[in-house]
Amino acid sequence: MKIIVTAGSEESEKAFLKRHAFAAESIVVRRNEKSLFDVINSIIEGESEPVLLVHDDIYFNSDFEDRVEVLLQKVSDEDYEWGVIGNAGIANNAYGYRASNIIRYVVDPHEGATLSARILPVRMIDGNTMLINAPELRKRNVRLPSLSGFQLYDLALSIESLKAGLGVFVSPELLCYHDNKDNPASFISFAESDEAQRYLGANLKNTYLETLNGIIKVREPSGDFDWVEATARIGRKQSGIHVAIVVRTQFKRPEQLFRTLTSIRSFIASSQDADLFQCHVVTDVNTGKEKEMYGFPIHYFPCDLRDSRFLLVSEAIKNILSDYIWFVDDDDWLFPNSAEWLANTIRSAPSASTFFIGTEHFIEKKLPGSESLIQTRAVPHQYFPPSDLFKSIYTNHIPFSGIIFPRLKIIGRWSSSEVEKITMFEDWYLQILNFQSDNFFPITINKLFVGISIRGIGQTVMLKDRTEWYKSESTIYYGLVKKGGMIFSIPRMQTIANGSSPSLSIDERKALKSFYKAKLLKYKILSFLTFGGPRGRYKERKRKYREKFRKL
Repeated sequence: MKIIVTAGSEESEKAFLKRHAFAAESIVVRRNEKSLFDVINSIIEGESEPVLLVHDDIYFNSDFEDRVEVLLQKVSDEDYEWGVIGNAGIANNAYGYRASNIIRYVVDPHEGATLSARILPVRMIDGNTMLINAPELRKRNVRLPSLSGFQLYDLALSIESLKAGLGVFVSPELLCYHDNKDNPASFISFAESDEAQRYLGANLKNTYLETLNGIIKVREPSGDFDWVEATARIGRKQSGIHVAIVVRTQFKRPEQLFRTLTSIRSFIASSQDADLFQCHVVTDVNTGKEKEMYGFPIHYFPCDLRDSRFLLVSEAIKNILSDYIWFVDDDDWLFPNSAEWLANTIRSAPSASTFFIGTEHFIEKKLPGSESLIQTRAVPHQYFPPSDLFKSIYTNHIPFSGIIFPRLKIIGRWSSSEVEKITMFEDWYLQILNFQSDNFFPITINKLFVGISIRGIGQTVMLKDRTEWYKSESTIYYGLVKKGGMIFSIPRMQTIANGSSPSLSIDERKALKSFYKAKLLKYKILSFLTFGGPRGRYKERKRKYREKFRKL
């Protein structure tokens, strides 16, 4: 595999070759180039295999070439259609605990890697390290504009790849150290130049571009290519995946149930992917000979318990075969506007991801003398970002319909024996089990998908007598304690989420103390090495963590 490095001087060339002597046979140095656009075009036109293009301030280890070969084999085996792969980029959705659409598998003076090892689709990559699929790009007649300099080339390559129907990805196999001295201001300045604007305006219909270096305003967009929507559609599309939309009901709310099922039908149609989404109605009420409702299958699970909510969740998880399961209450409804976006996200996501999606609460009241409902929005659109995941999950603030679960991960931790003892919190229990499963990977989609009815009657959330709540909560904790894993009580999680530490256990205190100590050391170093504004910020953060450390 060829590694092409663009060196700015003879000194940087020598330094690069010295620290990467183990890969000397693979390295080709191109010094004193005037345009990275021209360099990339020459790679696309002249190379018969994928090529690595790297900056001269990159540091990679002796196993780097082996990792790249592993990556190439992986994308081949899993049928990725790709044009370029990098180690950092900006995505359509938010990934990981930080709920950020900036993905980093790179270490630099500013920050380290931000995610566990997954290959993910992005809108654009950072140009410090790029694996360029030259043969496929040439086959699809991809060519970058003949612009000058060393800015915007990574954005242009990302745009042209997507225009050609080839995905843009980031991969952990390309992780390295980048001694980054780039100036985002120079990137934006070039993006606002006449030659860059002519290129962007002629090709894109987007008015604003969110990039790794800031927002670019396209002054006169006249193209027909939607950069964002294309990213959602293009790339790896896994086949054979199924999402079960499960509606639990006892048929006591026929008007709301009709609304729920018709909205699901509209949602599936709007997704353009009827093979992906499959709706199922589950109940403990014997419907006789009725096997379908509005075209969706009815699953009957007899229940001798006073409350069947837990049982129906349990039976659905065990018996409805699917990769993912999405519980939608029989008085909820789905919004179809972003259905295709969700379908594309699930198809391109790493296997067994967990999807956090937008919900909105509506206060509903019946009109006098009528069965019709009037609505008032109660809570703005919320997607409960994983950056606040501890607090959101352990305080039971995430609506059941706001999460799409990986079913097979749940089965391994779900205990049917506990079902008979619990009448409430089935949604919360499922969330915690999923959160504690191996390789939990959250994806946050900040779009509205679900409307949730708040009526004040017939809903457990509105009960004044909390007896059953407290009994169920204690039973759930007992089940979680038996399973092992990280267990915190709600008050403890609140204190940790809020950055305080009263009533923590010895182990919790030790863990937090180690965390604060590491943060303190980091900002000590950064405040010493930097000057001006950044130094002031780092000193303030150092002071904050010193205070937290002292409190412990």
